[in-house]
Order: sequence, then C-alpha cells, then structure tokens
Amino acid sequence: MPELVPALDRLAGQLPSPEAGTLLTMAAVRPFFSGRTQIGRDGTLLRNYD
Repeated sequence: MPELVPALDRLAGQLPSPEAGTLLTMAAVRPFFSGRTQIGRDGTLLRNYD
C-alpha cells in the first residue's frame, strides 16, 4: 500500500536503528478478538472458528 510509505518513513525515522523500517513492516498486531476459540487438554487441541 504505497499511500502508507510516508507514515512508515516517519515512524522509522523516530527509531534509533537503521533497520527500523524492516522491523515495522514485519510487525503484526494481533487482533483483540479474532473470532476463534481454542482449548487444549490431554494432548488434544480443539478450535472453533466462528
């Protein structure tokens, strides 16, 4: 999304590391509510995708 490049450049310019832009592009914010429930017990994993 090229329209976000200026915002990325501003954020990366505020960080001390030259690799900050790469770090910011690889960052993934986890959603607070993902629409999935998950439970694990006795070696079994059960997922429900709403």
